Formats: sequence, C-alpha cells, structure tokens
Amino acid sequence: MIPEVAEAFAGKINEAIEVTLAEPGFYGVKCNPHFAKGMVMVIAVGDAEAAPESFLEGRLPKKAKDKFDAELSGL
Repeated sequence: MIPEVAEAFAGKINEAIEVTLAEPGFYGVKCNPHFAKGMVMVIAVGDAEAAPESFLEGRLPKKAKDKFDAELSGL
C-alpha cells in the first residue's frame, strides 16, 4: 500500500524509525500485531487528491479496512 516507485519501510516493536516519504501518493501503514484490530493509518504525500483504486486491493481484516476507508474519506 505504497506508491509503486516508493521504497518500503518497516520497524520492529518499540523501535523508533525515521522515514522520509519523498514520492507523492498514498502510504498505508499498519501495526502488524494489531492489524486485525484496525491499527492502521494513511499518509498522503504531495498533492495527491484521491487514493488509486488499487490502494485497498487484497485481503484486509474488516476492522483494518473500515479504518482505512474512514481515513481515506477524511482526506
């Protein structure tokens, strides 16, 4: 759930990470241990106005999908 040309990033539990998101677009971020409970967020970088249709493709837990939908509708 990141722009095609963007570099993926990940952190470990309780590890602080710093990421520079230079590629415009939408980034879906999830907490792996709490993904099924809906601990996700969307970061919009640049002038992107709407997430691509493929942004939520694939199998997602219901709570995570609902949270992503809510985040995207607020942009």
